[in-house]
Amino acid sequence: MPHLGDIMNAMAFRLFGGGRGGKIIAVADIGSGSAGFGIFQVPSHGPAIALAAERAVLPIEERTPQAAIAAIAAELTKVGQKVIAASAGKTGGKPRHPELLVCVIRAPWTNAEAVREGSHFEKEMTVTGPMISELAKKTLARATTVDQAHFLDANVARVELNGYPTKKPEGKKANELAVTSLISGCDPDIRASIERALEGILPHTPRQLRGGARTLLTVLREYASQQDYVAVDMGGEGSAMTVVRDGAPSEQILVPEGVYTILRRISTTGIPEETLSLMRMLAREECSGPACDSTLQALARVEPELVKIFGEAMAKCAATRKIPNNFFLVTHPDMADWLAKFFSRIDFTQFTRTAQPYAVRVLAPKDMSAWVSEAPGVVLDCGLAVGGALVNIEENA
Repeated sequence: MPHLGDIMNAMAFRLFGGGRGGKIIAVADIGSGSAGFGIFQVPSHGPAIALAAERAVLPIEERTPQAAIAAIAAELTKVGQKVIAASAGKTGGKPRHPELLVCVIRAPWTNAEAVREGSHFEKEMTVTGPMISELAKKTLARATTVDQAHFLDANVARVELNGYPTKKPEGKKANELAVTSLISGCDPDIRASIERALEGILPHTPRQLRGGARTLLTVLREYASQQDYVAVDMGGEGSAMTVVRDGAPSEQILVPEGVYTILRRISTTGIPEETLSLMRMLAREECSGPACDSTLQALARVEPELVKIFGEAMAKCAATRKIPNNFFLVTHPDMADWLAKFFSRIDFTQFTRTAQPYAVRVLAPKDMSAWVSEAPGVVLDCGLAVGGALVNIEENA
């Protein structure tokens, strides 16, 4: 006789959309010191369902890039195989092989550059798809910070007709046409290692590789009510900072500071994992005693250096124009509260458009609920939730 819990889980899964059909798509998310993997059921409308998901996190220690790449690839293989096994039988019928595998590779393994190219017509012209594609190709040739040998992906982030952004430009008339592309590059060693691991996990499955900046900005384009903001994806060993103006990416810079580097700076025990646990308790206001006091003192001690590091990056972004005050942050949840206060409290106002502090919004999986939900027993972290949202948005564009 079936167990009551099994019956309830099956009923809950049907409520979550297990029987709605749709594509089965695998999503891998590669950070600087972790590898996540998820299986999503993507319907033609409504949120995608995370059938299974998990992330493997490397111990917080300094490694050479080669050692980090090898360790991430090994963990990706393990977690990918585990998630695929966990998702079997959750598709509302027979187990289904994923039709597509989308892999998001984030900073510091990837970088991005926004490039704008335009055309002026002597007389008003009807805009066509090939005209837009031709300008997009020209942007690829003009990229200066992305090595063409390391090219990962590119997408048209904005199309302007007569100087105004237009979501559906084809078929409309204009004297001027401009295209802004976001072009991503990737470290060739991590790319080769990750692709080998993915082929072992899902042999012969069509793959698409996506840069972290493209992924986050695609989702923020749908999520954010503002057209002007700063997006920071802070991983373990580095942060990708992107400025978006009028809905289009402009400046993008990699900052060599991340969650793990901060933890190593403030660790009083020499064990960053213990410091991360203390940060979790501090965020919940459940921390007291000498260890917590030492951590707070260490945070105060390193703040000036962090202000200098991030201030220099912001100065580069604000070299020609002040940057927006709206600030979206993706980072480790246990560090999110402190980092949000850090960015909103520290005086970066010399760089901002209104000379006011940043209005910081930390993104969480619940913010992706319009595009992604979880089957019973599945818990998404923010990286996989954003990856799942990307897949849903791109599939149903």
